[in-house]
Amino acid sequence: MESHFNETEYIIGDSAYGPLNFMVLVFKKPVGAPMPPDNEAFNTQLATPRVLSEHTIGMLKGRFPFLRSIWMQLTGKKSFKKILRFVTVCKILHNFLVGKREDDLNKSGD
Repeated sequence: MESHFNETEYIIGDSAYGPLNFMVLVFKKPVGAPMPPDNEAFNTQLATPRVLSEHTIGMLKGRFPFLRSIWMQLTGKKSFKKILRFVTVCKILHNFLVGKREDDLNKSGD
């Protein structure tokens, strides 16, 4: 993971993941006990970027429905890079189209 993240970069994960050096997880509520206030505050702070990330993924899947289920086998680095290129192209196209109206895109000479 050192090739993808420096010491100040992390992935935001949910409670389904186990602890990893590069992943920040939400705190789980202890069974039969209240959530400690500091843990509750941390989870609240972490909620905003998680929601923004989920909304972004939802917008991309709405605009490019094939992202909902990419029909490619992940067989190694080459196929993984190909999938990442597809997703990157979708992000670039999405950013290009943000704020554009359909009639703006249909004008000749643009």
